[in-house]
This record gives sequence, C-alpha cells and structure tokens, in this order.
Amino acid sequence: MRSEISAVSTGPEWRDEILAPRGLNRWDQLSLAGPESLHHRRPSSGATLVYLSSGSTGQPKAMAYTESDWRAGVTHRAECLAAVGVGAGDTAAVVLPFGPWFSGDQICDALVFLGARVLPVGHYGPHLPAAARLMAALDTSVLVTTPSLAHLISREGPRMRLVILLGERCPPPLRRSLQTRFGGARIRSIYAASEAIIGPDFAEDHDVYSWDQDRLHLEVLDATGRVNDRGEGELLVTRRHGEATPLVRYRLGDRVDLSPGSVRFLGRIGHAFTLASGVKVGRRHLEEILDGLDHPVSEARFRVEHRLAGDLLQVHLRSPVHGLRPETIETALLSGNLDLADAVASGHVHLQVWCDRGPAGAKRRLLVEEHPWSL
Repeated sequence: MRSEISAVSTGPEWRDEILAPRGLNRWDQLSLAGPESLHHRRPSSGATLVYLSSGSTGQPKAMAYTESDWRAGVTHRAECLAAVGVGAGDTAAVVLPFGPWFSGDQICDALVFLGARVLPVGHYGPHLPAAARLMAALDTSVLVTTPSLAHLISREGPRMRLVILLGERCPPPLRRSLQTRFGGARIRSIYAASEAIIGPDFAEDHDVYSWDQDRLHLEVLDATGRVNDRGEGELLVTRRHGEATPLVRYRLGDRVDLSPGSVRFLGRIGHAFTLASGVKVGRRHLEEILDGLDHPVSEARFRVEHRLAGDLLQVHLRSPVHGLRPETIETALLSGNLDLADAVASGHVHLQVWCDRGPAGAKRRLLVEEHPWSL
C-alpha cells in the first residue's frame, strides 16, 4: 500500500469547487450541515467502501469512500500516528472496533504505510486477556485503543513504549494511571470522529490538538449563532478532500476553542455518557428512544459504572401507568443504536434495566451519572 499513497493536493481553488456547483459565490452563503445529512445517504457511484456508524444519534450515518478518499484518510492518519511517535519497526496492536466504525481498518492501513508490524486485535471482550499475552509474546511496543479499553487491558500487565488513545477524552487521573500500569509508557491522543480526522495532541497539553489547514477548514458556531474562524463554539468541519461523502460546514457536535493550527477540546454538546468502546450516547438520542415507547416515562435514570470487567449501564424508568417492561426497554436501546448493540455483543457493556410506577409530571426528568470518571 505504501507505494499507492501520496499526499493530497490542495490549493486556493478548493472553495470554488464547493461553491460553484451550488450556484453560490460567497462562503458564508453555505448552510450548515449535521448528522442528518448522512442518515440513509446513498453513496456515489464511485464509492468502493461504505461504513455505518450511529454514534450519538442512533440513526446510522453512511460514510462512503472512493479509493482516493481512502488513500487521503490513510495518509492523514499516518501523519497523525507519526507525529505522536509511531515509526518503522514498531509492533502495534489495534484494539478498536472493526465493525460499525472504520477506524480499526484505516488505522491498520496507516500503520502498515509507516512500516510498522500490525496486530489487529479488535475489541471482543472475552478475547482480550489472550490478546494481551500475544502482545507480550510479540514484543508489542505500541497500543492503539480507547481510554476505557486501555484501562481494561492494563490489568493484564503488558508493557508498552507508547499508548495512543482515540474515541474519548482521557481525564488526567486516568492518563496517569495508564502510564503507570503500562510500565511508564507515553500516553498520546488523536482527535478524530467518524466524519473527520482532526489531528494529534500536543505532548505538553493533551486537550489541545493540531490541525492541518491544507486538509481541513475549521470554523466555530458561537452561542449567538455566528460563525467565526476562531474562538469558542461548536466545531464546524469542511474537509478539503471528499469525493464520495463531501463534508462541508459539518456540525461535529463538539465544543472547542479554535485557533489557527490548534484546537482545544472542551466537551460534547448534548452529551449524556460515553461507553468503553468509545460510543458516545447523546441526551437527545435517549429522549428519542423514550419518546418511541408505547408507555409514557415520567423519569429516566441512566447510571454508567466503568469497571475492569466492562461497563455496567443501569437504566431505571418510572411511568405513571402499568405495562412498561425491562425487556422492551433493552430492545429499544439496542435496536436504536448499532454502536451500543456492538459494545454489548462484544462484552464491554452489561445492561441492567428495571421499571416501576411513578407520578406523572409536567416534564420528564432525565438523569445521568457516570463513575468513576467522566469521559
């Protein structure tokens, strides 16, 4: 693959390529887009790969790639991996989903491009202890995974030179714990989503990431509804390369503080909780699931406990009428979010659901707890 990948060419004409087909002549005339623009999207005729990810919305988002799109993504990921310290001769284990997400596949390609030896582990829970022994036997030097899965793998005692985290924010206490558990490994992060790769963190500040202005055009939507090229607000992403799935002024759902060449991650907008495999569940999505039930819900409590044996997700619903059943709630949760269903099937999330009677209220209460850390 290395010989097939070259840097993506960009130039000042890229805005004209976006504006002209839409009959526009000014950038600020472009409307903003969001996840709904990718729901049930039919890929272009040139697409060779299509991945689905429901993420925080619950509705499958179709991410399609032409061969050129895939090469561009692999090249960008390889640059990020190199920036945090991966090089030729490393043996890298990839403990990420190879199902709904495309990250596992693309990162493996990027590691091969860099000249690393790759161990594609996946994230099936019961296999991780054996995978950790295999990592040790192969002198694995680099681990690429989510913070929660790193926490789970660390109990097996493998030593690493470098641990690269994706999918979730890693709070400082967890970062320090991982560094100790992996024998003094360097802990680095790469900011990426299903829709776009932003960039690697700065070694001295793990919540600040670099971004390549030749690959991306980033903006922020502030609290007043104005779009700015710097400052605090919701991140808007335009990829300068994207044939099958162009991404233009896309609302990523993240709050950031944007500067030229750097972006500080501040948190998810409408975020409820994050699960071990990197699945981010949004409050709006939870409300949609509850709205779709056959019985009214007056109070809903979601409690996530991050444990070494896997996350425990406890769901407690109250209804003013009889008939709300735990098995119905579990079916609604799993059928409403394919990423959550994948995390449960892989053994990283254990569901406990119970229902009881409660008084009707003018407004439904939705409460969320996350322990021992908030991701």
